Amino acid sequence: MKPLALSLFFLFSSLSLSLWAQEPDWVKSHPVSADEYIGVGMAPLSDSDYVKTATQHALSDLATQIALKVENNSFLQTVDVDGHSRQLFEDKIQTSLAAWLEGQKLKDSYRSDRNYYVLYTLSKKTYQANVEERRRQVASTGYHFLLEGERAESIMDLPRAVELYAKGLQQVEPWLFLDLEVMEDGTRINVANELYTALVKVFSGLALTTNVAQVEGEPFKAVPTPLAGCLSRGGVVVPGVKLVARFAKGSGELTPAIVTDHNGTSEFYITNITSKEAVQEVRISIDDSFLATLPKAYVQMLQQ
Repeated sequence: MKPLALSLFFLFSSLSLSLWAQEPDWVKSHPVSADEYIGVGMAPLSDSDYVKTATQHALSDLATQIALKVENNSFLQTVDVDGHSRQLFEDKIQTSLAAWLEGQKLKDSYRSDRNYYVLYTLSKKTYQANVEERRRQVASTGYHFLLEGERAESIMDLPRAVELYAKGLQQVEPWLFLDLEVMEDGTRINVANELYTALVKVFSGLALTTNVAQVEGEPFKAVPTPLAGCLSRGGVVVPGVKLVARFAKGSGELTPAIVTDHNGTSEFYITNITSKEAVQEVRISIDDSFLATLPKAYVQMLQQ
């Protein structure tokens, strides 16, 4: 009987090893479905929390399945000028989508001798139902900021318009995987597109003229002649925008930045010339200190 017992032991041992080595098909090849989004995640067993890591990877994979639908999104086409802006928004889409996902289910898991795998699914019908209310809220909020920004721009309060457009874009930015359109008087308005376009063009068409081309002065003395800059767009003066004067060549002291008056004009005085250079240069420009409140990426878009 001992040889028989030994033979049975080897038989069952061999069967156990065979079952351990068998991998599910979804581990070997990523499944696809017409009705579900499918995410597969993997983490090495050496990871201190491999279940959590594998789950995060699976949810990210789910997000990728959905985000693929927005690759040709008209908004991404709009911002794809040099690649930098597009990359910024694509990253935001991926991060937000993975964090927001609801209704996904753990369908299967598998553990090999080295790795742990999980399979998550999300019904496309469930996703659409969950996402519709969020879409309406985000589109409505973004549209509110767009309208307020347009009102500010219509009265030439350009810094305020920039602030409002930027706030609106920040609201819609994480949700660009959604169809963020609103209907207004029978017209479809892509809120994200309009906010981005308004932001990057808010300072376009501005002209700055000065009252004098040159003035005379002496080192270590004030210059009595004022330097005035007049800001306009399309022949219409722009009041309420802060201008600043700085030495571009040479050095000295100037009166501080000041907003343009109702005639679109800011006036400056040189209170002291501290350089002995024969020819010096003072430049008047829009004071961009208000940009400090914006995300760095938005500032870069305005400066393109």
